[in-house]
Amino acid sequence: MKNINLYKLNDVFENRFYKMPKELFKNANYKKMSIESKVIYAFLLDRMELSKVNHWVNQENEIYLIFTRLEVAEHLNLSAKTVTKAFKELNAKHMIFEKRRGIGNPNIIFIGKLVESRLGESPSENRKFSESLP
Repeated sequence: MKNINLYKLNDVFENRFYKMPKELFKNANYKKMSIESKVIYAFLLDRMELSKVNHWVNQENEIYLIFTRLEVAEHLNLSAKTVTKAFKELNAKHMIFEKRRGIGNPNIIFIGKLVESRLGESPSENRKFSESLP
């Protein structure tokens, strides 16, 4: 009949999933972004759980990640060039902020909240990502 192992009702919660914000696909600020950038953003959001466990926060209680671009590339099976391009796009959209820590040390990455789209408002009237990051 069929040669595929399909999910059953009780199997749905068996796997862990990455969550991807719908804003990335519905909001005009993010619609034209590359799918790689969107996936990396969702991946970094998920990675904040580890930061919480490790208590990686600054003096303002802002959570950060310690995660190299090479590690991202390896985890997602992407080229270093693709990850670098995606990080540039995420930085340009104020979705991440990287703070350099010196030669030989990985950057620390802060995750920016998405600008929410609101009906009847232009993107410039929406809440903006804080420019006051460390």
